[in-house]
Amino acid sequence: MVILIMVNTLKADRELDEFVEIPSTYWKKIDPNYQRVLFKLEEVGIIKRTVTYSTWDNKCKLTMINPELLSGEFTKVEYEAPKRKNNNDFLLKATRRVLRSLKLDKRAALGFMKSYVDEEWFARHIRYDGEVIARGSVKIKYRIGQGKYHEFFTPVDHAITTAKKTGKSLIQDKQKIIVDYPDNYIQLRSWGIESVYREVINRIADRNFYADRNDTNYRLDHNLTTLPSCLLPFITLRGQSLVGLDLKNSQFVFLAKLIEEGFFDQYLPQPGQKKLQNWPFCPPKQCYKVGNRIKVGINESNDRENVRSDDIYVRHLGIERSRNEVINGRLSSDLLLFINLAKSGQIYEYIQVKLALPVGSYGRSLAKGIMFQIFFAGHQNRRAEKGLVKNLFPNLMGMIDAYKKDKGDNQFAISLQLKESEVFIDKILRTLYSKGFEVLSKHDSILCVEDDQEAVRKVMVEILDMEFGVGGYQLSRECLNEYKQAV
Repeated sequence: MVILIMVNTLKADRELDEFVEIPSTYWKKIDPNYQRVLFKLEEVGIIKRTVTYSTWDNKCKLTMINPELLSGEFTKVEYEAPKRKNNNDFLLKATRRVLRSLKLDKRAALGFMKSYVDEEWFARHIRYDGEVIARGSVKIKYRIGQGKYHEFFTPVDHAITTAKKTGKSLIQDKQKIIVDYPDNYIQLRSWGIESVYREVINRIADRNFYADRNDTNYRLDHNLTTLPSCLLPFITLRGQSLVGLDLKNSQFVFLAKLIEEGFFDQYLPQPGQKKLQNWPFCPPKQCYKVGNRIKVGINESNDRENVRSDDIYVRHLGIERSRNEVINGRLSSDLLLFINLAKSGQIYEYIQVKLALPVGSYGRSLAKGIMFQIFFAGHQNRRAEKGLVKNLFPNLMGMIDAYKKDKGDNQFAISLQLKESEVFIDKILRTLYSKGFEVLSKHDSILCVEDDQEAVRKVMVEILDMEFGVGGYQLSRECLNEYKQAV
């Protein structure tokens, strides 16, 4: 359970000496008597838990590992976990069968992990003080004591000045920005990565395999879904390395699909009621949508030349629409632009350019992180980047915020994950298993051996073509050995 706390802490992008929310429903899946185990861990000082609940509606208690133990050597202890329920579902049985056929080069994996941590390869993307890429007012996490943090919004320049006064630095680790001593941050990060990586390696080496469907989003979770990508090259199947076939910017492809299907229609701005912002061809405060037309200015006697139909804006944005779509007018130009970018696999590159992020793969990675932080955070998120993205996609962001406000912030991500599971698990994976392929799913990708790559791709394309239409998505190949060499 200690490792699970650490894994959830890292997934939540929190520090290892920071409290994290872990709902009781999550613990119950692991052990129905989880309270007994957690109480014992707390009693002997291994973990700490809050007395009160995290929110006014009693969401859950907060948990963290005792900060005083976050250093030193590892000690192995025995714990007899309860047996998992016997689920005879065809997909789970087939997944477990493939998992049992995997081979892991444990010595090489542990050696790589040690180098990864000791040489601080993971820290290559971390930026300090003046190197910080974020600009404007951003959310800062400030360490005020052991296991205690304060979060607030402040301009980056002010945060750097404040940090220097206390001898600390402003640290940007991907999308997270924290004020701390660099050595302290790196040490804690190293310890956490080594702990989690060592655990997942040992599970596979000890043949401790599992495969279950998540009750919330129906994703299929198994040993390799939680395995860091940099460790996948040390796993072989039938003596061959694994290749990943994945859907580019998949979450946004599924979002585009749901928008086209009308899933979010009731949350779209209503014509004549919602002012459109920052359209590229007229001043923001003078642009209004009435029916299926854009009106410029507030004077009803405006010259007709100042009134343009949607299809003119659409043509300027480079998006093709049928005549029926223009007449219907259900989707605004920014929604159509988003759908077009998602389907072409260019959404991250578009954000990278528009937000003036660094060129190359690092800038694309930042753009991806920003998109996930904005789209899957709470609807009251005040990140400066959200305002920039909202200027590009005003109706899209308004639709998403309205949905989150009505259904709950977490329901937006769940709705996309449900669609993902339907396509990748219940259709693609089931079809591949029924045809006798030895493959594994990893959320929005399929792992297979090199020899089966083309045949697996053919099956995936047939199904994805039916879901998104020919050319309505981009499928990419990831050679995991090349990933290891790049690192």
